[in-house]
Amino acid sequence: MHFASAKACLCAVVVVAVTGLAAGCGHSDVSLGSRPKDEDSARSLAQVVADRAHCDGFEDYRLDARDNWVFTCQKSDRMFGIRADADPSNRAGLIGKLRTEKQPYKAGHAFLVYEFQHAPGRPDPATDLKNFPGTLSLPDS
Repeated sequence: MHFASAKACLCAVVVVAVTGLAAGCGHSDVSLGSRPKDEDSARSLAQVVADRAHCDGFEDYRLDARDNWVFTCQKSDRMFGIRADADPSNRAGLIGKLRTEKQPYKAGHAFLVYEFQHAPGRPDPATDLKNFPGTLSLPDS
C-alpha cells in the first residue's frame, strides 16, 4: 500500500512542477493592451503578437533603442516586423513611411506589424497580415 501512495504523491509533485514551469516560461502576464517599459516586456508583447498569428519563427532584430524595439516574425514566405513602443505616439515616422511606400500594416495599442522587407511587385501582404492582431490599415490606392 505504501508503494501506491508514494507513486500517487510522486505523480502529484510532477504535475505541480510541470504546471509551475509552464506558467513561468510563458508571457501570460502580457496582453495585447500592454505597453512595454523595457526590452524584456517588449519581447513578451511581440511574442504574444507573433503567437496569435501562428508565426513560424521569431527573432530579435533591433533592441538598441530606449523606447521602441523591433522583432521579426516569419509567416509563409514573408518576414514581418513587429515594433513594440513604450510611447505609441513615437511611431508616427514609421507609419508615414509605410503609407508613403503604400504598405498595409496592423496597429495595436503599443505595437505595429508590417512586412519587414517589402519588395515592389510582390503580391499584397494584406492577406498574411490578416492573422495578426490589431487594426488593419490599407494604403490609399
